[in-house]
Amino acid sequence: MVSEGLVAAAEQLRGLRYCSGEDEFGNQTYNVIDVGLDHLAAQAALSGKRNVTTTSACGICGTTSIDAVEKTLPAISTSSELRISAEQLLDLPDALRDSQALFSKTGGVHAAGLFSAAGELLCLREDVGRHNAVDKVVGWGLMEDRLPLRGTALQVSGRASFELVQKAALV
Repeated sequence: MVSEGLVAAAEQLRGLRYCSGEDEFGNQTYNVIDVGLDHLAAQAALSGKRNVTTTSACGICGTTSIDAVEKTLPAISTSSELRISAEQLLDLPDALRDSQALFSKTGGVHAAGLFSAAGELLCLREDVGRHNAVDKVVGWGLMEDRLPLRGTALQVSGRASFELVQKAALV
């Protein structure tokens, strides 16, 4: 919801409810979260250009045209707050893998890790999808009041698609 521009602060979340059972069409809802937003966030969400059910998918799913894929990026300074050596950068994939407890047990999940410039792992989240793992890291940043996540490096397992790079740039 953060990378979709629906939520910018934890205070905008009024409630999260895990759905179980079936909806009115007989579809299982065991993997659905109902999110309550404060009045201003809800109003902004309804007036947005991309008014669809938000999913944890890649970012293209749910768009009606290729133009709708483009997101509005915040102004990004040309001088980065992050300075990381090439050696530290090359160590990040191994540091991510070494911290993946769920992958070690299953061999079947992706991870996203947020690292400091010194290579310290700040947050690691695992999920069956890379996008979901990144969303979990962004959610951590929201709940820890650390957004925007400037001055950090995001490492993902698998490939870094343009949607993941775009999502990272938005936060």
